[in-house]
Amino acid sequence: VNESTISRAISKKYLSSQAGTFELKYLFASNAKEGITSTSIKNFIKELIEDERAGSTLKDEELSKIVHRKFGVDIARRTVGKYRKELNIPNKREREEILKIKES
Repeated sequence: VNESTISRAISKKYLSSQAGTFELKYLFASNAKEGITSTSIKNFIKELIEDERAGSTLKDEELSKIVHRKFGVDIARRTVGKYRKELNIPNKREREEILKIKES
């Protein structure tokens, strides 16, 4: 079964125990290869985007390839887009417009 299938199946589902209530997703280690977490990948993507300049903004596909080179983890373009949205980071076109305004 694909990891994304499990992720969708357990999304917004909770486990109630004597120790408290926990969201099921916290019981699964996603990409926990050598300490790599979705949080570390999100932070890396955020840093890459913060370092952008007008004319050199990165597409989600390009960000996905950079993440693969850095961490050795394959993440889909759609996953990068999802992470961007979770971080409240606009898409490439919107970031280009913002950078043009800042530089003028």
